[in-house]
Amino acid sequence: MLAIFAAQIEPLIVAWLAFTTVGAVIGWLLPRHPVGWLLLADGLVWLGGGAGRRYVVESTGPGSAEIAAFYDLAGWIVAVGLIPMALLLFPTGRFSNRMWRLVGWLLMVGGTTLAVTGLLTPGPLPSDATFINPFGIDVMGTIGGVVAPVAEAVFFLGVIGGLVSVVHRFRVSADVERQQLRWVAFAAVLMLLGFAIGEVLTALGLPGESWFNTMAMPLVPLAIGLALCRYRLWDLGLLVLGTLTYGAIAVVIAAIFIVIVAGFGALVGRGSGNDLWLAALATAIAATLFQPVRQTAMAGARRLLFGGGAERGEPAAAVRTLGDFRVERRGEPVTNTEWRSRKARQLLKMLVARRGRPTHREQLIDSLWPEQSDANLSNRLAVAVSTIRGVLDSDRVHEADYFVKGETATLGLDLDHLWVDVEEFLLLARQVLAGDNSRFDEAEALYRGEFLEEDIYEDWAQPLREEARAAYLSLLRRRADLADELGIEHGIEARLRILEVDPWDEEAHEGLVRVLETAGRHGEARRARRRYLSRMAEIGVQPDSI
Repeated sequence: MLAIFAAQIEPLIVAWLAFTTVGAVIGWLLPRHPVGWLLLADGLVWLGGGAGRRYVVESTGPGSAEIAAFYDLAGWIVAVGLIPMALLLFPTGRFSNRMWRLVGWLLMVGGTTLAVTGLLTPGPLPSDATFINPFGIDVMGTIGGVVAPVAEAVFFLGVIGGLVSVVHRFRVSADVERQQLRWVAFAAVLMLLGFAIGEVLTALGLPGESWFNTMAMPLVPLAIGLALCRYRLWDLGLLVLGTLTYGAIAVVIAAIFIVIVAGFGALVGRGSGNDLWLAALATAIAATLFQPVRQTAMAGARRLLFGGGAERGEPAAAVRTLGDFRVERRGEPVTNTEWRSRKARQLLKMLVARRGRPTHREQLIDSLWPEQSDANLSNRLAVAVSTIRGVLDSDRVHEADYFVKGETATLGLDLDHLWVDVEEFLLLARQVLAGDNSRFDEAEALYRGEFLEEDIYEDWAQPLREEARAAYLSLLRRRADLADELGIEHGIEARLRILEVDPWDEEAHEGLVRVLETAGRHGEARRARRRYLSRMAEIGVQPDSI
């Protein structure tokens, strides 16, 4: 069988080798991550299907009917179902929330039921009527007719859910996860483009359709592997820029050759001599136009990718302050070397803490250079402001005051143009607490730590830090109230999360003890009660009787 398979490898079989290879690499580097093993299993199922089908075609030996039946009736369901399951778990290895865990169950239950009913339904195989299903059971002919349509609907609902989950996860993710999802989205677009080109070639009766499919199929698993291993993760913008630029150049040069060689050739007549000078003319024109076309294409690609990013949903500049401090331009982090000044970073943090309110320059100078009276401090402040503007707008696309508004005596951020995570979090938290539970996950995902954790002792950061923490605790308390309706485990988890943020939250301690006792977990309840009493003693509070 291996000899037959090796002698007649189909192009798509080669493409599925990418799934097994990438899956094996991820499994080796990240053995606890399920996506690698899912990709490996998916590739093996498809490869096994190709090998099995080739064996059935070339041989009538024992087992042919069984192999054909399995891959016709059940194998394709396994192979198709593993891809959306991988997407549901990408990139963290976990479902993003309970709803998507339910989608995963739909995928597994629907796929398993559909595979079993299909495999046990008697009759000829769909792909080859000369084979009778050797696993068929007569009674399943009636049962399968009722169960199979329902299972098929549930299965494909799970498949669609797996695809939609990527969009949802992108909306609520941030930083590394969002960049990982961008890689996969970019690869998916290129894959669909390859398929489209293959279809066009087929419609025109031209060769090459299988080659484009073969090249397109490995793109998504390769992108998943690069994203999970975080190899050059933040270079996606440069990759897209290069793809758009040289794709445009290829189109223009191809058009030049078609017009000159085909168009002029039709007018002056084709022949060896004419073909030679027409090809030479096309080459000369293409070489002459290469540099102008490259510059024009690159400028257009830059405008498409980077200009007006905020209007397309991607902020031109963003400041992340919840947890680690980070500045991003068009989704890519600014490196420390670009700052050149620690004071400029500190000034930006202080302006963020002021929440867009104008701040007197003298006040900023006193905070940045305490106990100094150098006459050049105003100039040093101006240099720091210029550095911030250069970091936020390195291409100088906008006016000087676009992100940082400067008056004669004051400075302030323009929050209509600059995206700040703490401002977005507080806005979403207000919406959730007002009753819009659809923004719950998005709000929680933004709170990746306390406001400016690296400046924990700075007085100017304290008010906004307290406000953000209070909003987050309010979200968690609301989550705890809703969790009780979902089940005991959810209620326990929600209150433990509150205590991670505020170990002295009396209401969370009492609720945790109560839920554990209701669940009959008396040992855990006693330990939780001891922790409660200990925490209250630390702050001199007499706890209620629980």
